[in-house]
Amino acid sequence: MTDFLENVSNNKENDDTPKEKRKPSVIHLSLVIGGARSTLQAVTLMKSIFYYHTSLQHDISNNIRLEVSPKGAILPRYQHLYLHLVVERMAYRSLSTLLDSWNLPGLFYSFYPVEKYLEDVVWIPTNHYSGIYGLAKIILTDILPQTLEKVIFLDCDLLMNADISQLWAHFDQFLSRQVIGLAENQSPWYVMRQSSMVWPAIGSGYNTGVMLLHLERLRRLPWNHLWRNTTTETLKFLPYAPLADQASGSN
Repeated sequence: MTDFLENVSNNKENDDTPKEKRKPSVIHLSLVIGGARSTLQAVTLMKSIFYYHTSLQHDISNNIRLEVSPKGAILPRYQHLYLHLVVERMAYRSLSTLLDSWNLPGLFYSFYPVEKYLEDVVWIPTNHYSGIYGLAKIILTDILPQTLEKVIFLDCDLLMNADISQLWAHFDQFLSRQVIGLAENQSPWYVMRQSSMVWPAIGSGYNTGVMLLHLERLRRLPWNHLWRNTTTETLKFLPYAPLADQASGSN
C-alpha cells in the first residue's frame, strides 16, 4: 500500500520556473474516507468545493480575481487546492481514477492508507456510524506530512456553499497559542441526549465535522499526549465513544 503515499498531481510545477512567476499559495484540505457510502459522499463534497472555488474555473495565470468577504477582508481567488485523502484501499481505487479523469488545473492530491494508522485508535470503543474511520481524524498530525503546517479537515457528508478560501482565511485570525478552529454543535439533538447518557462536554460540545488544524502547533503541544489522556479519562465514565472523536475533542 505504499503506492498511496506517492503524490498524484495533474498540475506539477516545473522546477525551472522562475520564483517570481510561481504561485505558491495553496489551500490544504483533508478528508477521511472509508467505505462505499463515504466515497460517494466525498465525491459530492469535492464537486461542491470545486464549483465555488473559482481558481478551478479560470486560467489562474491570466485571470487572478479578488473577492471581498462579508467582513471586508480581501480574499485572493488564485489559490491552488491540495487534497490530502486518508482512504482505505477500495476508496483509493475509485477516487484516484476519478480525480485523474477530471484533470482539473490548480488541483493537487495525495492519498494516505488509513489502515496503516488504525492501530493507534482501535483501542477506543465506539458505536458511531462512521466506525473506526471516524476516529482517524484524531491522528492527522501523524498521518499527514510533518512539513504540512495547516489543514482544513472536512467530514464527507458535507456540502460547500461558498468559496473554501473564506474558511482558510480564518487561519489569519488565530492567535499565537491557538491551534484548532471549531464551531459549537448547532443541533438540539446533542443537548437532548444529555438526559439519557453521561455527556462528555460542556454545553452542546463542539462539532469536529469542520476543523481548522494548525498542525505545526499541535505537534509541539504535544497533541498525541493530550488526546490519549483525555480519551482515557473519558472512557472511565463512558463505556464507548458515542460520537467517535467528538467524545474526546469536546472535553
